[in-house]
Amino acid sequence: MQSGARAVKIWDVDKQNELLRRALHYTNNDEIDKAIDSYTEAIGLNPRLVIAYNNRGYHYLAKADCDKAIADLSKAIQLLPGNPLPYLHRASAYRGKGDWDRAIADASEAIRLDPKHGHGYEIRGEAYAERGDFDQAIRDLSKALKLNDQEAVLWYPAPSGRPSTRSTTQAPSSAPRSSTREEVG
Repeated sequence: MQSGARAVKIWDVDKQNELLRRALHYTNNDEIDKAIDSYTEAIGLNPRLVIAYNNRGYHYLAKADCDKAIADLSKAIQLLPGNPLPYLHRASAYRGKGDWDRAIADASEAIRLDPKHGHGYEIRGEAYAERGDFDQAIRDLSKALKLNDQEAVLWYPAPSGRPSTRSTTQAPSSAPRSSTREEVG
């Protein structure tokens, strides 16, 4: 190697793409652990593979492993800070841990990056409600309804006295929620 030249690692793109396809297949068949394993193997091939960190983090969230989800989603954000999706998923993970302020901060960043995506307003509105800021929750959830004309978010009192949601949004069925979430329809 000449002086000043840098060594460049060549990724096995075909293998990486096969692992991503396999992970998607496992996801579609509700084989979350196998999907996580495929994303882990893909990350081993290419440690800068944002989609693998984001999706593995989302799968950890579906398993209610919020700490692992936050770690992977933070890595995805570090690698590609302009992508709103890992912020949305990490906001959900923070909600699962009851860390309303961080959930609100991440949802706010996702909204800043993509203000026409209603899911950021929904997550932030739910976090505001769980924190007890119902006026802000209503503003955000109303905005989410306007942006997501195919979805509905309704607040109703839970048996605990805390607000809960009924929504047509599609979250992982095992995603952590401190409030009740059901399909409407």
